[in-house]
Amino acid sequence: MDSPAIYRRILRHIRPYWRVFAIAIVGMVALASTEWMLPALLKTLIDDEFTTASTSLSLTIPALLIALFLVRGVLSYASTVALHWISHRIVMDLRQKMYRNLITLPAAFFDQHSAGGLITKFTFDVTQVSNATTRVLTVLVKDSAVIIALLSYLFYLNWRLAALLTLLAPPAAFIVYRVSRRMRDMSRRLQTSIGSVNQIAEESIHGHREIKVYGGHDYEQGRFNQATNDARKYQMKVVQVAAGTVPMIQLVVALGIAVMIVLALRESAAGTMSRGDFVAFITATALLLPPTKRLTSVNEFLQRGIAGAESVFG
Repeated sequence: MDSPAIYRRILRHIRPYWRVFAIAIVGMVALASTEWMLPALLKTLIDDEFTTASTSLSLTIPALLIALFLVRGVLSYASTVALHWISHRIVMDLRQKMYRNLITLPAAFFDQHSAGGLITKFTFDVTQVSNATTRVLTVLVKDSAVIIALLSYLFYLNWRLAALLTLLAPPAAFIVYRVSRRMRDMSRRLQTSIGSVNQIAEESIHGHREIKVYGGHDYEQGRFNQATNDARKYQMKVVQVAAGTVPMIQLVVALGIAVMIVLALRESAAGTMSRGDFVAFITATALLLPPTKRLTSVNEFLQRGIAGAESVFG
């Protein structure tokens, strides 16, 4: 199965909990839709409130700021708890289905597979699928909505400058595409290496008498050291690929933002942008960086989840 088909199969396990899932999605989208309000409040504060501060003290902006973060806190709590509830239910369902199938398999299957490798599927591999439902969905839904909301506000403030950001999408997508295959391959190898660690540990526990009788301590220690070292190497390769992707995309985004700031300064100096417009534009642009970074880094957990799902569904 290709990656989209595997991920669709993962998402099919959400169907029994669609009501809770709807709460999570609505909460995340509602939370993301408020992201533009902070720069909008700053714009109003600079353009309007400062000019009237000498004659009267307005508490409107501080009150709205408190109300904004109160609403955002409630939405964040509801969506986070709901999505993690679904994630843990999916992990439970997968483990139960795997076990139900496992105990009906013929003896020949157990002769061909180690107990340690099978246990790894129940412990490590299935948790990778969990990350593919919680962390990946959270970032894809919420941060994508945040970026759309902020871009819409930027286009409202100055469509010419905001249009520059759309030029950053193709190079960023190309970088993510190039690293996805390598990251998934490393994730598969990581799963296999952790299975080997469990297998060797399980064999040593069951065969501890034979190890003592035949003096196999050094041999078994060497096998275990090699397996744990392989797991460490593949873990580091996954981390290296993921860590290298984020700064590359951030550099692309930073270059675009730098150009935008220069042009915004020129428009402000020319009088085509007010002080409030300029501050709101720069604030909204800066708020784009965290969700962009999270969208970039989520590819690691997506590829791990797909590799884990291949093992679990198998």
